[in-house]
Amino acid sequence: ALDGVFFDVASSLGSSRQPLELSCVQDAPCQARIVSASASLDGGAVLILDGKTFCGSISVEAGARAASSRAAFGFVGILNPLVLPNTGTPVSVLAFDLGTPVRAGFFTVCYCMKANASDCMFDKHFDQKAGDLTVRGLTSPQGTECVAFSPCGSQYFGYGLGLWDQLHVIANGQVDLCGGNASLELSVGQNPSSLPRTVVLQESWAARSFSLGVPLKVGIYGLCYCPSYDASVQPSGAQPSTLSCQRSSDFATTANLLWVRGIDNPDFRFGCVRADEPIASESLVLRGLGLKPSLDKVLFVPWEGSQCGVSEAVANGIAPNPSNVQAVGELSTWGKGLGTSEVSWKVTQATKVGVYRVCFCAD
Repeated sequence: ALDGVFFDVASSLGSSRQPLELSCVQDAPCQARIVSASASLDGGAVLILDGKTFCGSISVEAGARAASSRAAFGFVGILNPLVLPNTGTPVSVLAFDLGTPVRAGFFTVCYCMKANASDCMFDKHFDQKAGDLTVRGLTSPQGTECVAFSPCGSQYFGYGLGLWDQLHVIANGQVDLCGGNASLELSVGQNPSSLPRTVVLQESWAARSFSLGVPLKVGIYGLCYCPSYDASVQPSGAQPSTLSCQRSSDFATTANLLWVRGIDNPDFRFGCVRADEPIASESLVLRGLGLKPSLDKVLFVPWEGSQCGVSEAVANGIAPNPSNVQAVGELSTWGKGLGTSEVSWKVTQATKVGVYRVCFCAD
């Protein structure tokens, strides 16, 4: 069984077939093979180029430059150009590894059909197009910022993203553990997240939106992505299974961080004295992560028969209500902006005795 996707490459020599559309998976080992209509393959080399482009040279000057000058980067574990082993006897099928592609995108695979690797040195030698390669996966994930106790979603862009792709949320922002034995973060309501909404932007390029449910705890978490594939896919070309992305090792692509902001303790207690006249402002303090004075507010609702985020009732006799919050300390970089761990707000009027719920809104 392979750990990635197996694809065929059709040699143009002795074959009327067109170069194939090839597919590999980001951060998963990829095996390839060149297929000829006759037993004519013995060694040579392949060159992987960025984008959908031409193979070989278009002029004498261009062809005289080293093949490595056009080589794409991001195929871990191999050299590019890649020297293929001599078989000793010409064959019709020549298998080789393309390493582990860590960069999603379009590529072109070119073939130099020479018995000796020393004959595959220049751009002009790689004059046969073996196939157009799509490495399925993410491009430049930016991370996600959400609010505790509110619905959370995440959107990604990439190439060839599939319906069965999934996200893992792991504890402590340890994205270096993606593809390893990282523990799932259980405070996130939907983990792993799957069945994304699909927005196709152009050929083999798409956006995927995932629902992460309702996170119940503030913190910084890691996001790991699985571009769905079936490790049991055979050369016959079976389609990816709906049972893919079942192992932690499948979630090897780092999808940046998930920042969940809000208060870190729902059991704060506050108090002030009733007065018929406006009172000297009473400063009350909340603590948490990623609190943003420019966006966040608090709201008082009656204790009996009301719940934060559900009830439309607003407490009378307390002002201001809702109330803006102010940073207690310095703002620092948090998530996709600035935040602080401590905010305060002021009560300037308290004319009615009672018990009230203090509800926090992080917009």
